Amino acid sequence: MRQNNQERLKILAEVQAKRMSTPEAMQALQALDIRDTQGPAPDADPKPPSEHILRVRQTRLSSGKTDLDLSIPANLVAAGFRLGADFGLAGCGLDQTQILNALYHPATLPLKLLERVDEENDLLLEVEIL
Repeated sequence: MRQNNQERLKILAEVQAKRMSTPEAMQALQALDIRDTQGPAPDADPKPPSEHILRVRQTRLSSGKTDLDLSIPANLVAAGFRLGADFGLAGCGLDQTQILNALYHPATLPLKLLERVDEENDLLLEVEIL
């Protein structure tokens, strides 16, 4: 499993360095998932299990100005959870299982997973599935 984590990190590094597109990375990560569960499948043409994205948005309460608007494809979120399983989401009000279930089996979209108001820092944080 350690080898697979290293392969996943290499794929994500390629995306960060802009040597691989997000769709190519999603396909490569999905192929690793298939190989992990079913063994090697050289002719497999993996498809993302979901076309949905996880969106994280941070907005200034006073001005309504968006400071952060991050959209992450479902496959990269799942891969990130596998790579960061030891870090967890304790204290943020989100559960990894809840997020993955919402990404792959959304009931109604958009689905808001978190909405936190921090009046002291003038911030609104939203996490949702689109």
